[in-house]
Amino acid sequence: VLDAIRHQRLDRATWQRLAGRAGVVFALLLLAFIVVDRDRLRFAIETHQFAYAVTSLVATAVAFRLWIESLASLAERYPGLPEAALVLAFPAAATVMHARVVLPYASAVIYLAVQSICLGLLWQVDLVFVVYVLVAGLVTGHLAADCSRRQCVVRAGLVAGLVVAPVAACLAMLTGEASSVGVAWTVAGAVAGCVLSGLTLLAVGPLFEWMFGHMTRIRLVELMNYQHPLLRQLTEATPGTFQHSVTIGLLVDAAALAVAADALLARAGALYHDVGKTERPEIFVENQHGAN
Repeated sequence: VLDAIRHQRLDRATWQRLAGRAGVVFALLLLAFIVVDRDRLRFAIETHQFAYAVTSLVATAVAFRLWIESLASLAERYPGLPEAALVLAFPAAATVMHARVVLPYASAVIYLAVQSICLGLLWQVDLVFVVYVLVAGLVTGHLAADCSRRQCVVRAGLVAGLVVAPVAACLAMLTGEASSVGVAWTVAGAVAGCVLSGLTLLAVGPLFEWMFGHMTRIRLVELMNYQHPLLRQLTEATPGTFQHSVTIGLLVDAAALAVAADALLARAGALYHDVGKTERPEIFVENQHGAN
């Protein structure tokens, strides 16, 4: 028993391999976001966004590693399931969907490329798997980019699963899965992974938004709810100002659409632009008289 426990322990070589992989992935991420601008090196994204990308990538890698470690027990419990089906059921696209929402498009694609290579190193150094993660990430990210409702995220995961199902079937056949049942299980695992990615994004997304100060479209819609405590306070303290803010919101929405600006952000800002009247009404011009 002691010998078996000793063999399960992470030895020095294992730690060296983990450190080597971490170093390679970090260097890849660092170089991927560095660009030359006017003969100077700089990051393609802001510093806090780089910290977000590193944190998200590390969290995904750790979770994926734990998922792989648990596959042995799952395989023993369900011997008919191919390993690829269990691997593809991991919600790897969740962080890609979130990155597509909060990062510029080019930066999100770079993040996806680095994550695909990282997950490929953790499971199998297999180009087919890396390509599958790239395709799944591009599809899920595209479908979730403009989501402003939580049900839209779940629907994006389901639609993405149906879209990448043929790619998963090709992956199963390229990895040597001969039986039609095995291919079907692999496709089912891919669909489950995409659906779980949407659900995981709903669960973990607010945590990342709080940590890094992201303002997603879903968060903006929540801020526009008239039951929001600050809007309720504005309604009760200054009802005329609240109606004025709603009217301004309609105007700026139309103006933003006319110039291809972010209409949702503009409308949310309009609802709160006079909220200072609940605390300092005397500093607003309509409440002032005489010389100022």
